[in-house]
Amino acid sequence: MKLSRPMLVTATAGALIAGSFAAADSTPVFAPLGDVTEVTPTTPDADSESEAATEQDDPAPAIDPVDLPAEIVPEVDVPEADIPADIIQAAQNQPDHAAKSPVAGQLRKLTAPPHTAGGGAQAWFATTTGKDSQVEAWEVWSESMNRWIPVAIIPATGPDKKTRIPNAPTLYMLNGAGGAEQNADWINAGKAHTYFPGKGVNVVIPMEGAFSYYVDWLADGDQLATKSDYFKGAQRWTTFLGRELREPVETYLDADTTKRGVVGMSMSATSSLLLAEHYPGEYHAVGSFSGCAATSTSLPWAFASLTVNRAATNPNYGSITPADIWGPMGSPYNRYNDALVNAEKLKGSALYISNASGLAAEEDMYSYRRNARKQSPLDAINGSMTTTIEGGVIEAATNACTHDLRAKLNSLSIPAHFEFKNTGTHSWPVWRDDMLRSWEAVIGPALLGSNFVADRESLPDSSSWDADNSS
Repeated sequence: MKLSRPMLVTATAGALIAGSFAAADSTPVFAPLGDVTEVTPTTPDADSESEAATEQDDPAPAIDPVDLPAEIVPEVDVPEADIPADIIQAAQNQPDHAAKSPVAGQLRKLTAPPHTAGGGAQAWFATTTGKDSQVEAWEVWSESMNRWIPVAIIPATGPDKKTRIPNAPTLYMLNGAGGAEQNADWINAGKAHTYFPGKGVNVVIPMEGAFSYYVDWLADGDQLATKSDYFKGAQRWTTFLGRELREPVETYLDADTTKRGVVGMSMSATSSLLLAEHYPGEYHAVGSFSGCAATSTSLPWAFASLTVNRAATNPNYGSITPADIWGPMGSPYNRYNDALVNAEKLKGSALYISNASGLAAEEDMYSYRRNARKQSPLDAINGSMTTTIEGGVIEAATNACTHDLRAKLNSLSIPAHFEFKNTGTHSWPVWRDDMLRSWEAVIGPALLGSNFVADRESLPDSSSWDADNSS
């Protein structure tokens, strides 16, 4: 059976009716939490949502399909791809990334904007110009991928947002499926550059990696490049993030090399968990927003198929598959990259894990898009239908998955701060809100310790927000 995005969304919707209650019941007593969607200013802003920027370069919706645990849903008929013998053989091994030493790599200024998939300039680069700019554009050499990787850096500053702070911790932020290649990144869409200056933390955002899951792929990079305008060669993101990026960046920033965190949303919500699991004890705070930890069972595999094949030049749901990443489904290497299977390795990291319900929030409504965002009637109805229907189903699916992760962590006696929101879809208002709340609840205190200064007054009002008791 040929997979399609609407078909998988429909399958997920049916699965949720049967499965979400069981997932919720598998956790300890749970009190529903309130709405924590972001209150967006009424002044229109061209960059206020990722959908608008994304649609200029790629007609694909800005919502990232994500994994769903197979144990709560029926089987999906996924066609078997022909997997090369060398990938099958390689997938029988489980590497030890943490055993490798960090590389003292190269860092150089990025002087021109990287390109989107559509050939235009990546929008985030414009924030690096101007006398009050807080964003710097750099490139870091990746030996494992044999190319320069663009990176946005927001250096740690004091309350005046100008004075650089030495020996500050570093927060690595991973983009979602479309990433900077679709102008759907943490600066252009997430507005990280307006929040973190003055917080006393360095922020580092890799601006390549769309549809990669930010892991090491088994498939040959040259072959991938022939199938996709997104993949420029080898995909070795676990190695790059954990061993090639940190040393040159943290040296340049004069950072505290004993304190770092990682945050991801949607596709990269899986990635942030995996990065901490592949390098135990090296990421002291982890944020995972609207994602699914599992990857090695049938429906997570189907959703991963949908995600990675969006990178294909001629997508036919077989051009690029999860087998290119992990080999056969359920193989040792696939299970090594299943964050639910390896949840025990999160012990010792401060965890913030969040999900909305999938029910539409104010920001998803046609009237809000027309009145607050000043969209045209056609853009408003299209955007509202995309986030309310498709984004609602995907967020509901990840909500069930997040409850499974909560149950697993509870069974392992691993503490974590969970935020569940009564409304909100798989979209940027939810993730921007989590960026703020994760910093206030978990990541800021974990990285800064006694130097952390709470700023709850800057958060949108929410009946669910209680950093001390929401988990």
